[in-house]
Amino acid sequence: MSTGLSSLVSASGASLTGTVTPRGAATDGSFCYGTASNLAGWTLVVITPQVSATDPGTTISTTLTSLLASTIYYYRASGVNSVGTTDGMIRSFTTSAGSGVVAGRQAVAGRRAVEAVLLLSRPRLRRRWFRPRRCRR
Repeated sequence: MSTGLSSLVSASGASLTGTVTPRGAATDGSFCYGTASNLAGWTLVVITPQVSATDPGTTISTTLTSLLASTIYYYRASGVNSVGTTDGMIRSFTTSAGSGVVAGRQAVAGRRAVEAVLLLSRPRLRRRWFRPRRCRR
């Protein structure tokens, strides 16, 4: 069992992939995801159809929707069969800030980062320049 990378991450959705290796027993593939790094309070997405017992390895995928913008989500792929449960490693992705916000690569901290997001999220103010203070060493 392995957890793949996320892709097509937007303000409200993302695509997840994983690989299921049944090892002799038909296997149900699934993903669990949530906002806690230990996946407490997770949501389960079961992938159908079941992976055949003779399959050497199958890629599973799902698309998540209705996610919150600017939020870190954690996820992992799992496989369950008559032998037991195997979990892939936990990975994460961050949804984008949402409509009208341009994500910059400039490092700003604390209050200044919040001001930058607020400035960029207002359409009529979007053309203004934002000059962060220099970071203290």
